[in-house]
Amino acid sequence: IRTKISTAITINDKNVQVIIELKWVDNENILITGSINPSVSGYAVYNIKSKADLISCEGTLRDVTIYKKNILYSNTPHIYPQPKANLYINANKIFEVSNAAEEIFDGVMSKDSKMIAFRSWIGNGKDSNSIKSAYLNIANINSNGTALRNLKKIPISGDTTGYLEFDDKNNINIIGDEFIYKLNDGKLIKEKNTLPKPAELT
Repeated sequence: IRTKISTAITINDKNVQVIIELKWVDNENILITGSINPSVSGYAVYNIKSKADLISCEGTLRDVTIYKKNILYSNTPHIYPQPKANLYINANKIFEVSNAAEEIFDGVMSKDSKMIAFRSWIGNGKDSNSIKSAYLNIANINSNGTALRNLKKIPISGDTTGYLEFDDKNNINIIGDEFIYKLNDGKLIKEKNTLPKPAELT
């Protein structure tokens, strides 16, 4: 391992003073996670060259896009009862579920921040219309990142595992260890995952 000159960054964001995780977003930006309370964490992205705090939030992080400086998260205050499941981009609430029993599992933005996808489920197994309890939700994000358009809610099976990822053409995929699920005409097509496996550290 080669080492280079170290860089010291002063962390001024009060929500990440108790650091619990550091994660590289890319070669120049690092995501810092801080502990606030049992249901809320603080997040901040710092650039290691400028040492600037680029974007930050508190709640439950879903995704970060550096190019547009957008941070996607859910507001999860340490109160009871909890508010309905929601999504925010840079302090703007862009989505809230209509059914209080529905929870948001994850979320991701496309690299250009024009699209969003997230998975949700109904906690009691079925909604009032007895539709499948798990969903893949896809929508367009408006130009100023304050609202969603053309939201589509697609029922999926509970065993559709993997992480959400948009490709370069803004098609959403769910990438698991064994299978990839690709959305085609409103349906998920299951394919064998033939992507190269990441090298294991030895």
